[in-house]
Amino acid sequence: MRPVPISFDARNEAGPLDRIWHCIGYCEINWTYTPIGRQVLRAIQELGDGTYWIRVMGTFSSGNQRSLPGWGSTNCYTEDADGRARYDWSITDRAYDTLLEHNCKPMVVLGFMPHDLSTHPEVGLLDSWRYPPKNYRCWQDLNFRFAEHLLERYGKEEVRTWFFGSWNEPDQRLAFRCNPDATRDTPQQRLEEYLKLFDHAAGGIRAADDRLRVGGPECDGNLEFLEGFLEQ
Repeated sequence: MRPVPISFDARNEAGPLDRIWHCIGYCEINWTYTPIGRQVLRAIQELGDGTYWIRVMGTFSSGNQRSLPGWGSTNCYTEDADGRARYDWSITDRAYDTLLEHNCKPMVVLGFMPHDLSTHPEVGLLDSWRYPPKNYRCWQDLNFRFAEHLLERYGKEEVRTWFFGSWNEPDQRLAFRCNPDATRDTPQQRLEEYLKLFDHAAGGIRAADDRLRVGGPECDGNLEFLEGFLEQ
C-alpha cells in the first residue's frame, strides 16, 4: 500500500451535498426490535433526511433467537422427525415490522444455512451455517416461501422496493459441500458452490414475484471471486 494525497478547496461552493450514506448494516437481526435497537432506529428516523436501507444478517440462521455479539437467529426453518419442513416467520416479522415502523427498508441477506438443512449439521450450530444445503430443492423452496410470506404481509409494492442478496462474504465464509474442513477449500470450489446457491435462492425469490430485486454477492475483498460471479 502507498499513501495517496487528496486535496480540496473548502472555499469552493460545489452545491448541495449528495448524501450517499443512506445504508447501514449489522449482524444481529434480533437486536433490531430490542429497546436499544429501536432507540437507534428512532434516531435515524429523526434525522429527517429520507429513507435508510438496513442490511442485517441472520435471516435464516438457527439458534436461540437472541441477539449475541456478531450473531442473530430466527429458527425460521426446522424439520420434523420425518424430515418435513416447518416454517416460522415470527422473528423476521418482528424485525421488518420494526424497520418499516421507523421509515427504514430492509436489504435482506438470504442466509445463513439453517442447521436442519445444512450439509454438515454434525459440526454444530456454530459451524453448520457455513455449508451449502443438503437439498437444493428445499433451499429454493425456503426462499420462495419466505418471499411469498413477505408479499402477503407487506404487499408487493412495498417489497419490490427492498433489496435481496444471497449470503454474505461467500468468498471467505462459504464452505465447499464435500469438505467439512473448510480451510482446504479452494476459491474456485467456493465460487462454484456459491453460483449454485445463488441460482436457487434467486429462483425461489423470483418465483414469488419476478420483479423482486435480487443481487450479490457481498465479497470480503476477493475481486476474482466477484469477477467470476459477474462473468457467469
